[in-house]
Amino acid sequence: MIRLEKVAWEADGRRIVSDITLEFAPRTLTALVGPNGSGKTTVLHLAAGLRVPAAGRVFLDDVPLASLPAKQRARQIAVVEQHPSTDLDLAVRDVVALGRIPHIGAWPGARDRDPNAVDEAMEAAAVTHLAKRRWPTLSGGERQRVHLARALAQQPRVLLLDEPTNHLDLSHQLDFLERVNRLGITVIAVLHDLDLTAAFCRDVAVMHEGRLHSQGAIEDVLTSELIDEVFDVRAAVVVDDRMRVNWSRA
Repeated sequence: MIRLEKVAWEADGRRIVSDITLEFAPRTLTALVGPNGSGKTTVLHLAAGLRVPAAGRVFLDDVPLASLPAKQRARQIAVVEQHPSTDLDLAVRDVVALGRIPHIGAWPGARDRDPNAVDEAMEAAAVTHLAKRRWPTLSGGERQRVHLARALAQQPRVLLLDEPTNHLDLSHQLDFLERVNRLGITVIAVLHDLDLTAAFCRDVAVMHEGRLHSQGAIEDVLTSELIDEVFDVRAAVVVDDRMRVNWSRA
């Protein structure tokens, strides 16, 4: 599965993240949390192979991620960015079908060996009713769900999500995370809402000032003391029908 070993990344001569050693449990929803600017998205991009480490290495099943051709990597790992976009005026079904590119040969007339994959991905992401809509007409929340479908069409083993609930109202946030949890694959999600994190994630990795502060099972890591220290917010973590984070500025 995905493992980072002593990974660092820098931009314009400035170290953004340092000494990140982190392993993500298979078939588990793991949250990446931390204050703004703590390095969450950078770690996600390093795990996806979208950025090259300045130090350390990233592994997929003990194979260095950098050694895998892009097409092979795309058959294993799918990414849903925070601000999904495309400049093309495509129908929604055609956007989702872009996820099949890694599985189709390069020769002219090559056919998809799984012709049902697009429809199945759209159903899993609850966007079948949008199939004929044009991309520019979609709301931000609709675009987010369509890009989830595009990612699922890749049939990945690992799904990486950068603030996936950002454009969704509460009902669709819950629906999105419920659907992701039912996929049965490895999911790594950058999340800001600690209450949603507590409700849906089994594991959590906490970033702080460009370093990994802590990681582990949600009930062990996400404590009132940690939230106070890392987020500068007083919070009570309680468990009744589910784990909850109740915050206060007082």
